[in-house]
Amino acid sequence: MVICAKCMKKQSRKSESVCPYDGNEKADPIHAWMDYEAFINELREKLFPYIRDRIEELQEKLDKNEAIFKERMAPLKKKYEPIRAAFRVYLKEGISSDVEKLKKRAVRSHLRDVIVAAIGCAIGIFITFKWIFPFFGLEKSDIFFMRIPIFGLDDKISHFIPFPIIGIGMIVLVGIFLGKPLVEFLKERRYAESRSKSFECELIAKWRDINGINEAESNIEAEENKYNNIRDDIESRIYSAECALDGSNEDLLNFYDMDNQTKNYYLENIYEGAW
Repeated sequence: MVICAKCMKKQSRKSESVCPYDGNEKADPIHAWMDYEAFINELREKLFPYIRDRIEELQEKLDKNEAIFKERMAPLKKKYEPIRAAFRVYLKEGISSDVEKLKKRAVRSHLRDVIVAAIGCAIGIFITFKWIFPFFGLEKSDIFFMRIPIFGLDDKISHFIPFPIIGIGMIVLVGIFLGKPLVEFLKERRYAESRSKSFECELIAKWRDINGINEAESNIEAEENKYNNIRDDIESRIYSAECALDGSNEDLLNFYDMDNQTKNYYLENIYEGAW
């Protein structure tokens, strides 16, 4: 079996097909075929010292990136901490009163309708007692004691019983006029109470946006993600390099194929085939 030292393709025999490798300016467009076993032996014999140096280089790079990350994070955290502290104070002391303000604001228009209806009822009752009752010759007692006829078996005889017909009528009118806005007010107040959690989330989102905590956390997260990606890549290469030194042939080939710097070093300084 042969293997291409440039693209790592394996097959049973050599061919003149085009090699997709383009990582070296000297690279020939055709495959750099080598006997598989000879290639492995050459890597173990001549490349191991470089891999050990490469591990040290990668470790130094990892330490350097960690120092850079800490340096960049320092001003970000310095800016973030007081905002975070203020946010904790707001959650503990300020948000409850703001939620109550939102609930009152939500029912304010309905409360205004109730007040207007109540004032209207009061004015209507005042006008009724002041002008309408006197105009029809009614007394205040007629609200409660209006007599209505009751006819018995003898149609010539009629009896009268007291009945509060005017009072009931006024109560019905007041109920119609005042009842609807009052019911709407009570419904809206109950709905506002049920929305306490929603109001709280709305206020928190608004506070975070206005005071810059979202931006601060976004900057910190972006820096952390950038560092984590670099760290994970370097640590993966270090682990793969250590496996290449102590593991199987496939471990060696995996690191060789993963780390372009190692591959280019081999092709430029060790590989003796045709370009």
